[in-house]
Amino acid sequence: FRSDKTLQRLYKAVSSSHQGAPAEAFRALRQINSRRYPLLMAEVEGMAEGSGQALDLMLVANFRQEIQTALGANASRVDVPDSCTDVLLVHPEGGHGVGWAHNEDYNALFFDRIYLVRQTWEQAGGASSPASR
Repeated sequence: FRSDKTLQRLYKAVSSSHQGAPAEAFRALRQINSRRYPLLMAEVEGMAEGSGQALDLMLVANFRQEIQTALGANASRVDVPDSCTDVLLVHPEGGHGVGWAHNEDYNALFFDRIYLVRQTWEQAGGASSPASR
C-alpha cells in the first residue's frame, strides 16, 4: 500500500480528523458494511491484522472508487477512473443467484497484487450457500 500514492491520499482524506464528503462517505460505508456484512468485515479485519495494516487503510483500499467520487462531490463533473463491474445473475423465478461475473478494469498497479477468494458457507445438514447471501 505504501507505493500507491492515490490510496495514501484517499486515506488521508478520510482520517478521523477530516470532515466533509469523503470522510462522511467513508464512515457511512464502514458502518453500513459492518452491519450488513459482518462476516466479510471480519475477513477484512483479519487481512488488516495479518498484513500489519491499519483497518481503515484496508477499508479505504476496498472503498476507493466511492471515496474518489465523494472527493469530487462539489465539482460539476467528477472524473473517477473506470474500474471494475460486478454482475449477479439470478433465476427469473427468484431464489439464489446462479452466477456472478467480475471484470478487472482498474489501474495496472493492481494486476500483480490482486487475489481471488472463493468461499462457500456450510450450513447445518450439509447444505451450502455463497458468502454473499
